[in-house]
Amino acid sequence: MSLLPPNATNLERALAAAVQLPALPSTMRDLWNPDLCPEALLPWLAWSLSIDNWNPAWSVAIRRERIRQAIALQRIKGTRQSVADAIAVLGGEVVDIVEWFDRDPAGTPRTFCLVLDLEDDEGSPPAPSYLLSILREASRTKPVGAHFTVTQKQKATAGIAFAAAARPTAYTRLSFEVPEDA
Repeated sequence: MSLLPPNATNLERALAAAVQLPALPSTMRDLWNPDLCPEALLPWLAWSLSIDNWNPAWSVAIRRERIRQAIALQRIKGTRQSVADAIAVLGGEVVDIVEWFDRDPAGTPRTFCLVLDLEDDEGSPPAPSYLLSILREASRTKPVGAHFTVTQKQKATAGIAFAAAARPTAYTRLSFEVPEDA
């Protein structure tokens, strides 16, 4: 069914037939879904959602997660929670954020300290490029007028072992008496 007027030309009728949208597969909706968007188009989806930090070397899972979290991160950008969320998306863990007024004595105004746990499951330290991406992301999401320092938490595990040894021995008391007349 066409909405063209009865006096439409053959060209107008041909164009109307060519642009029938229901006949074409609709993938436009998939392009805005981070889970269904083709991997090659993820950078453009990230750009359209104002993701400031994008690295093509990230795994596909991290890139899709960054896109999923983009709107929520933009809503709280410039807050303490935005710093923690941005680092968590990259796989880091913020142990604590100590702001200047939480220190005793009070620190320099508009400063804070990030305490991070970035070790993997084997306990090995992170790569320098990963640390740099964490610092860049913290700089992008922190309050504009604030300055920060980073402390990286290191885990050290050690076991205490108790050792005991048993050595069976037998004691016999020998008593010799020397006669006095000898």
